[in-house]
Amino acid sequence: MALKKVSLVLNVDDPEQQRLYQFVTQLPNGKKRNASAFLKMLVDREYQKQAQLITPAEPKVIKGNGGIKFTLE
Repeated sequence: MALKKVSLVLNVDDPEQQRLYQFVTQLPNGKKRNASAFLKMLVDREYQKQAQLITPAEPKVIKGNGGIKFTLE
């Protein structure tokens, strides 16, 4: 299995980036978080949002009163 690594670099001397580092590496209760899995989940969420915007919606066919109505959502 080939693994590729992508780095996230945060400057912990900057208070805002220090808070981001804490958010990525620690759970709200202070316990250690699996940062790699957490970042994968966040990236996948964003990827799924982008994929939904790009993928055209499937038309829905509604039959009634002898006619056919197409609706794209």
